[in-house]
Amino acid sequence: MSKKSFCFILAVVVMAALASSCGKGEDGKEGAQGPQGERGPEGPANTFVVTFVYPDGTQSTQTVLSGGWATQPIVYPRQVNALYAGTVTKTGWCVGDTAERFNFDTPITANTTIRWEPSTLPINLDSVAGTTLLDKAFAYVNANPAAYTFFVVDSINLAGSTTRVLSASNAKLTIFSPYVGAAQPSISVSSSAKGRLFAVGAENVQDNSVSLTIHNVCLSEPQSGNDDSLVYVQNGAAFSLSGEGQVWGELVLQATGPNNRTALTLGADWTKRGDNNAVKKLSLRGTHTDVDTVIGYWANKPIVIGAGVNAANIGEITLGDFLTTGVDTEAISTSYKINEAGVLVLK
Repeated sequence: MSKKSFCFILAVVVMAALASSCGKGEDGKEGAQGPQGERGPEGPANTFVVTFVYPDGTQSTQTVLSGGWATQPIVYPRQVNALYAGTVTKTGWCVGDTAERFNFDTPITANTTIRWEPSTLPINLDSVAGTTLLDKAFAYVNANPAAYTFFVVDSINLAGSTTRVLSASNAKLTIFSPYVGAAQPSISVSSSAKGRLFAVGAENVQDNSVSLTIHNVCLSEPQSGNDDSLVYVQNGAAFSLSGEGQVWGELVLQATGPNNRTALTLGADWTKRGDNNAVKKLSLRGTHTDVDTVIGYWANKPIVIGAGVNAANIGEITLGDFLTTGVDTEAISTSYKINEAGVLVLK
């Protein structure tokens, strides 16, 4: 082997030895790693905006992390008895324009609008004549006939002999409460003086455009000494019960002839509250002095109508009397009953 070749081989061996020991510390241990590079900045957290809309149009907002929860505002409109234009069917913080109550345990995963319902301000009744707010509401609806909702939060106890009459053509009033069960409010007559709670319909005019609906409110009977009916419905006007609407007194439906009658309408969601019958006494009146003629107005005719008519609901209605314009009366249940279709038929 030449000297030149030997030197070349020796150089290769030395280089290989150096390469194998590179990065090794004493006794063959690995040397410490070099410093890590700096961590780059994190991107912004994923957040959403929750907007609370109040009846006067003002708004407040909360910024919530994705998957976090909105906090119910401390300041919110106080619910009170009041008259609103239109039909109110929801209350409290609701999702957008829907009737769905917002659940504050729901994680927020998108920008969200929560609206307070009723979403409009109540009608100012300060300048309307009337003893009570309810009297003023009836007066206002008759003077400005359209669809309205009287929102009931607190029970109302009425004194005196005044009957609140809903009679203007196209007057449509819903007396509405969001509360059911033990929290359900009532409207009652405390006076023993003669006088009804409500009369629905024009006095001497057949008009099917007048309507009163009771939703989740209990109408309570007068104290002893007041023998007037609690509610009187006449001349084609409509009277409806929905939710837990109750009549714990006498409800009178009037007929002016065999083809001109009123009827009780039950909503699809109608149900009784507690152990009491939802309608304590349903009487049928005719504008005639002869009771047999009056019976002819009602026999084999529908007296209870609507999506809530079924055998169970009919069983919550107690029949009262056939009434005339004179003194002649007869108990309905002596010979008649309401069948499961809502028709008054012979037993």
